[in-house]
Amino acid sequence: MNNAGGYRWVATALKHMAFAEPDNAEAKNLLADALTQMGHQTKIGPWRNFQLSGAKELRDGVVEAAPPLQPPRPTSCATCRWGPASIISRCA
Repeated sequence: MNNAGGYRWVATALKHMAFAEPDNAEAKNLLADALTQMGHQTKIGPWRNFQLSGAKELRDGVVEAAPPLQPPRPTSCATCRWGPASIISRCA
């Protein structure tokens, strides 16, 4: 059996253990190590990204995304010449 198959088996077993015991830091660290090795060995870009991102999340936790920015409302429009109410209704 090649190393990739061994790491996949280990990652699957450790994934079950990490989900069964979320506070088990040793299982999470070992799973992160296995995912890192698989990520470095793969030649497929998306798989590498998923595996290395998963390892980073296991080690560092999930980073919360920033709230989306609201686009600015238009204050003037070249096609609207009838005042602010029509600008908002026609250009927004």
